[in-house]
Amino acid sequence: KKTHLNKRIICLILSLLLMPIPIEIIPSSTAYAYDYLSRGIDVSAYQKDIDWDAVANDGIDFAIIRAGYGNTNAYPKQKDTYFDYNLTNAKRVGIKCGVYWFCYATSVEAAYEEADSCYNIIKGIDLDYPVYVDVEDEKSHVLINAFGKNKAKITEMTLAFCNRLASYGIKVGVYSNKDWFTNYIDKNQIINSGYEIWLAHYPSAEYVVTPDEYDKSSECGIWQYSSIGSVSGINGNVDVDVSYIDYAPYTDFGETDTSGQYTTKDVTTNLNIR
Repeated sequence: KKTHLNKRIICLILSLLLMPIPIEIIPSSTAYAYDYLSRGIDVSAYQKDIDWDAVANDGIDFAIIRAGYGNTNAYPKQKDTYFDYNLTNAKRVGIKCGVYWFCYATSVEAAYEEADSCYNIIKGIDLDYPVYVDVEDEKSHVLINAFGKNKAKITEMTLAFCNRLASYGIKVGVYSNKDWFTNYIDKNQIINSGYEIWLAHYPSAEYVVTPDEYDKSSECGIWQYSSIGSVSGINGNVDVDVSYIDYAPYTDFGETDTSGQYTTKDVTTNLNIR
């Protein structure tokens, strides 16, 4: 009888184990996968000799390359010493390229001069991504010393640079960080003027986040999500970015590609400013 009872218990246990049990899958709050179209970096002479073949093999699709800073018409040495090397080799390995220019202008007139300086360096170059004016202060506090915290004046200077460069037929954007776009630059005015937004905003200062865990597509066309990225072919840290926009190639500044139109979204209607 004891043996018979044991067999019944075993059969009961097996039937319970084989019984289908409905499982409720609870989504994790950190498991969302937000879409971005491409991965990129932004570089300057600070990265020195980049192995662009290794960069391309590491899955980097685009690079925003510094062309210079300030007024290079007056001070030619302010052209980025690695600009030609970086641009030539990035394009050689099939990486799409854009440009940025670090702004030190403290007046509308100075912004015009810097925009002209930028144009004189990049004219005739075929680009895939916009040319961005980098407006922030870093450690020098040049802009704050000149404008104080006058948001209207800083925005006016920024737009003067953009308008001048755009007058040459160049697709233009503004780069800055979350604090500056909130307190020093009228972001709505930049967007309503038809210019692109490249946002630096780091969810963590201690490690590189996974960009598909965050959705910044309503705030910018390109999101720089860390300054301590690691990419093959580059010694040390590098700024890492993702792009939410498929920027169509344009040549001779203002000419469209063979499809006859840009594929960028209309930032004046599609960006939900926060």
